[in-house]
Amino acid sequence: MSKITLNQTAGNDNAVIWIVKITIDASTVFYFSDTEDKITLSGTDFDGKVILKDSLQYLDQNINIAYGGTLCSPGNTAVAIARYNAYTGTSDFFDDFYPATSQNYITGRQVQIGVCWTGATTTGEISWLYDFYVDSYSYDWNQISLNLYERAILEGVECPYFEVQDQYDNGISYFPTASTKDMDGAVLPLLYGDMRASLIGSLFQRGDTTAPTILIDESKVKMIVAYHECYSVSNGASGQYECYKYLDGVDEHLRIRRSANTTLSNDKKGCAVTMLDGGSAALVGNLILRLVLLSRDNDISDVSNVVNDDYTDYTVLPASSDVDELALRLVGEASTSEVGYLSATAGDCDVNFVITSDDANDRVWRVGIRNNVTAATDTGTAGTHSAGTGFSTATHPFGATTTTQTNEVNDIWTIEDVLNNDYFIRNRETSEGEDIRVYYGYIELDNIDVYNPYKKGRITRISFGTPWM
Repeated sequence: MSKITLNQTAGNDNAVIWIVKITIDASTVFYFSDTEDKITLSGTDFDGKVILKDSLQYLDQNINIAYGGTLCSPGNTAVAIARYNAYTGTSDFFDDFYPATSQNYITGRQVQIGVCWTGATTTGEISWLYDFYVDSYSYDWNQISLNLYERAILEGVECPYFEVQDQYDNGISYFPTASTKDMDGAVLPLLYGDMRASLIGSLFQRGDTTAPTILIDESKVKMIVAYHECYSVSNGASGQYECYKYLDGVDEHLRIRRSANTTLSNDKKGCAVTMLDGGSAALVGNLILRLVLLSRDNDISDVSNVVNDDYTDYTVLPASSDVDELALRLVGEASTSEVGYLSATAGDCDVNFVITSDDANDRVWRVGIRNNVTAATDTGTAGTHSAGTGFSTATHPFGATTTTQTNEVNDIWTIEDVLNNDYFIRNRETSEGEDIRVYYGYIELDNIDVYNPYKKGRITRISFGTPWM
């Protein structure tokens, strides 16, 4: 049988004093007691006439949960706190927390309950009996009642939510400019965990912890990230904030950036990024698309190793008296209206194959494009792999070449053109055994003219920092 050893030995006729400590954060702690007046321990006042009479007498253990392979019963109780009392630290307690505008939440906060005896003078004489968290609360005109569960067993946070609306200014969810993009009624985001992620450093922009946003002002492309303050924020490598628009037709993210004048607001009213906060810099995009489909004109029948997600696998492109070709294409669909116009600069539109050789010798290659509709061929770029057994990228920049465009629009490429083409790499060696190992291929489109950066606002995401909670 277990026992509790109290930190203070009671004297004759010493009355027990119940102590309640509520920790909001490191700098905000409330101390209460059930005394008629306050009790001072180690210089800290534990305010009396705050905890309503008899509110602590129902400490109970009646919640059965599976924990560590066994059933256990964590404690639960409710503590009622008077709204009006003689001490300024706790009087009108309501105004210190939500739903008061821009105030902290009390749900999920730590509540400790302990006892000491009359005559105690230090906090070391308190015997802490329970460690709770605030699961929920209720209130009326004269009190707030905190419903508590034992912290050692259950960790919980009630997630209050707000919907975007333009009817009245409540200081939280009032966005009169949002409804123009069907955002009225959207739930404002609430973030937990670390949102700094691998998206910017990843070759293919997927599998990341980016945060969803809600478009609240289309004229400035202002997106709310969270309706609470975030602990820390950081921007992209350029020093400007970036966002990511998901393109469901190709299952990739369009990275959207600006060279100047992107701003962040981050306070108790929420965290939001504005992409067009003055200036003349344009919104531009970067899109990387993986080549994953075998093309019809191909000398290689099995390309499984070059289209899977294991980038250490490879497909062998052999050398022969005839030119051997590996041809791949994109899969999916996308439109100019959701992506934007592609750049006409050669280096902004590239087809790339990551290659190496099976020995330390050089390999000669050619990368080009073939149009599936018109059969026109861009013979592309020739080059030499000279990295020995290391990796190199065989690249053909095609932004300034219009040969394989299907629907030519002022010599500017569109995403529809890109999706129509085959992309090939040829081994130009003629001696048997001088093989090229091809690991994967991809298209990179940079400096896209993004004129429609959101899709009803809901699917633009951002990766920039750590939430407060």
